[in-house]
Amino acid sequence: MKNLKIWSLALVLLMAMTGCEPTPTDNFKAGDVKAIVNEWRLVEWDSEVAPYDVYVDFNEDNTFVIYQRIYGTAYERFDGNYSLNGNNLTGMYGDGTELKPYRAEVSVDGETLRLHSTEGEREIMGVYAKTTIPENVKAEADGTRAAEGVPFL
Repeated sequence: MKNLKIWSLALVLLMAMTGCEPTPTDNFKAGDVKAIVNEWRLVEWDSEVAPYDVYVDFNEDNTFVIYQRIYGTAYERFDGNYSLNGNNLTGMYGDGTELKPYRAEVSVDGETLRLHSTEGEREIMGVYAKTTIPENVKAEADGTRAAEGVPFL
């Protein structure tokens, strides 16, 4: 019986030691949401590795540009205006389509942006890493919004 207890304890300790490693967003601490003014790349969507190639550039003049490669092999470009009210992000694309409302959070170190949205009854979170959007992505993107393309945000 004593051996059974020892083996059970050893098994519990082994399971605890081999648990999941925390992701970079597990220790997230929110900083100033105004640090959203930057260039970002989608790295995680709904707790999974990002299935899309998306860059977002939020500018000081409250404009944004999205470069995305989702529906084909070439990047598409979408732009518009955004506003922040607290950490509520809203906006409008250049063609008048509304940006889905988001709750935005920027990490204290300014390296991570989290955008929370609601789809149906559940919350979805996109995690973006601070980056510099490559010039080849900008050059490849269409100059205007594609007629059939759907923007990621």
